[in-house]
Amino acid sequence: MNKNTRLSVSFRRLLLALCIITGFRSHAQPPVCFGPPGTGLIYYLQGGIMQYNPALPVSGTNPTANTIPMPAVGGGGLAVSNNLNGPGPSPTFYLVGGSTGTYVYWDGTTWVNTGHIASAVNPCGAGSYIYSLNGGSGQVYRYDGTGNDVLITTIASFASGGPYDLAGDNCGNFYVLRLNNTPSPPYLNKYDPSGTLLASYTVTGATPTLSGGGMGIIGNTVYCHNSSGFWIGTIAGTNVNFTLMPGAPSISPSDFGTCALGSLAVSPKASIDTGYYCGTGAGIPVSLVGGTPVTISWSVMSGAATIYGSGASVTVTATSDAKILMDATVTDPCGGSGTVVGKDTVTIIVPTATLVAGNNPTIYGCGDYIDTLNASITNIKPWMPYIIAWEPTSNIISGGATLTPVINPQTNMWFKVTATTKATQGGCTWSDSAFVTLVDAKVDANFGFQYHFGCNVDTVMLTDSSKSALGALTYYWTFGDDDHGTALTKNPIYLYKKQNFYEIRLHIANDHCKDTAIKTVDLNHPLVARFDFPDAKICEGDTIEFNSASSIISLPRTPAKYQWYFGDGKTDTIVNPRHAYPDTKVYVPTLIVFDSLGCTDTISHTIDNIIPNPYVDLGPEDTLICKQLPLHLPAGISARGDKWVWSDGSEQASKIVNKPGIYIVKLYNECGFGSDTIDIKVQDCSVFFPNAFSPNGDGKNDLAKIIGDLPNVTACEMAIFNRWGERVYYTLSKDEGWDGMYKGEPQPIGTYYYRVKYTSSGEKYEIKGDVILVR
Repeated sequence: MNKNTRLSVSFRRLLLALCIITGFRSHAQPPVCFGPPGTGLIYYLQGGIMQYNPALPVSGTNPTANTIPMPAVGGGGLAVSNNLNGPGPSPTFYLVGGSTGTYVYWDGTTWVNTGHIASAVNPCGAGSYIYSLNGGSGQVYRYDGTGNDVLITTIASFASGGPYDLAGDNCGNFYVLRLNNTPSPPYLNKYDPSGTLLASYTVTGATPTLSGGGMGIIGNTVYCHNSSGFWIGTIAGTNVNFTLMPGAPSISPSDFGTCALGSLAVSPKASIDTGYYCGTGAGIPVSLVGGTPVTISWSVMSGAATIYGSGASVTVTATSDAKILMDATVTDPCGGSGTVVGKDTVTIIVPTATLVAGNNPTIYGCGDYIDTLNASITNIKPWMPYIIAWEPTSNIISGGATLTPVINPQTNMWFKVTATTKATQGGCTWSDSAFVTLVDAKVDANFGFQYHFGCNVDTVMLTDSSKSALGALTYYWTFGDDDHGTALTKNPIYLYKKQNFYEIRLHIANDHCKDTAIKTVDLNHPLVARFDFPDAKICEGDTIEFNSASSIISLPRTPAKYQWYFGDGKTDTIVNPRHAYPDTKVYVPTLIVFDSLGCTDTISHTIDNIIPNPYVDLGPEDTLICKQLPLHLPAGISARGDKWVWSDGSEQASKIVNKPGIYIVKLYNECGFGSDTIDIKVQDCSVFFPNAFSPNGDGKNDLAKIIGDLPNVTACEMAIFNRWGERVYYTLSKDEGWDGMYKGEPQPIGTYYYRVKYTSSGEKYEIKGDVILVR
């Protein structure tokens, strides 16, 4: 087996393991160099190694960063090449070390510096070689992994052309693309490993450039990048026509690396590395790739498989995982006159699974039926994804792509679960079903109630009328009061201590369902005694209207009873009585209300704002006075009011008169006015009463008494009154007078009323008026 054959077989084995692992976790991935013809990735340098699939639209994951880190020496150029140096993946990445100028390759774990000098920094992989281009001079160097690279040719026409990059094929040939049109037209040239020109293609469509970010060829398509953008050219005959690639990513690469053109290796290989067989149906077709067969054989290396047919194409079936060996001798695919011997293996994978939909469940519903099915899948390939699907989808709420969907059946019905491998892994299918039986367990909570009012406690009697489709019920009552009362019996009786609206809740449940009924009970039957009366002015003798504002609800609705006590010994039993108080005392009226239950409530108010009616007394209607002693009006014993209006228009509180005439006064307060009239006649008197005295013990004017021509007075009667009409002094002696004391107590400063009757010279006289006590 030649070197290339060893590289090819080991690479395919590594790549198969790599693909299996990558189904489960992200890792640093070497380049992928197999697939349908014309497909492949463009690897490029931009900070690190990036990869772009031009067959897919640009997205958040295309391009994406390869997780292989850059080496410490950096990288000036990138190539995808067969591994020319040692253990590790093949093909793999090669870099021209930026600080060392040597070839560096990825061994699957780390970067290895070969120590071999790279004379140029624009490499490409081609069969058993790596070629590097010096863009400024057109020099091309060849590296075979055994030492420093060697100069094989100088392409003089390329000097300072562009882009500065090469592409290769698996027969060791390399391609040079020149887009600059000065001094010669653009071209794409193909050279053999010795630097001999094998073919030349004209180039049209692309914008001329003196440099560029990279170039690669996939199938018959040429991809390149220059300062004008990302270009795509199609090889047709001897021409390559370029256009700007629609939807290309916005990149700024320093170099491209693509897989070598043509066969994956020079040696023959099988058309697939891995096939998936579901155990039934047509077999997996496998054919020879890479040359015309001289001899070829197919055999089962391991596992239980059957090969149908012979020659370059066969079909394989299997009942378990198996390996098929292809052993072939083919004509040299690179044009040599000899033959190439190669072996390759094909892995046949038989996906397996045991899918069980689960037990046939019984779902107890409460008007709706929701449950979770529990399927299981065993005997699977742990690394292989299985796609789960349930039907009918119209009765699946969620989890239809899992083994535990949430379902909502409407009747007894079947649910089918299917497990399928991906189409690229055979699309194998397994299914199972579960039958779901529905049982109605719905409950409907309901209750009625009766109540009995009391004076202090109200009684509510509750009667359950709930319904249950299945099984016995449990009860939990809440009564909504401040005591947070509860009950667990079917028909409880509850006592409420306060009148109010209460929300009663009944919670019922069976083993599967529950429900709640809520009702409000009105226990408001207030008995509140209340009454209103005028609180502004009440005048003496006014009739007061008492208005009951009591709240009384009795059941049965019989009329309430009222008992009024007015505080003056009088009573009444009507709703809104009227009552007049005879004087200005303080009264406490009381109302007692009775409902049909015999309950009572009482309220009292105090009336202390009765205003006395105005009253004035000017003295006897006909009054004779002495001209020597003017009369002080008013002279009566009582005067209640705060505004005086005399018949002459004056408004003083008192008036001194010494002229005859009729004097009229009106005394006002907020309850109206009172009036009095006095007819004054004047005579000349030798006896008179002073208008003021000062009982202070100084010997001057200490007594209130008559003075004047007293020897002619034979009889005398004198009385003095305070403002409330109370007599404070009385004497029958003409020589005695009042010293301002009453009942042993000095009387206050103020105006007092006197009345004197005396006999002089056989004539009877009477004088009266006001005397002012001063101290």
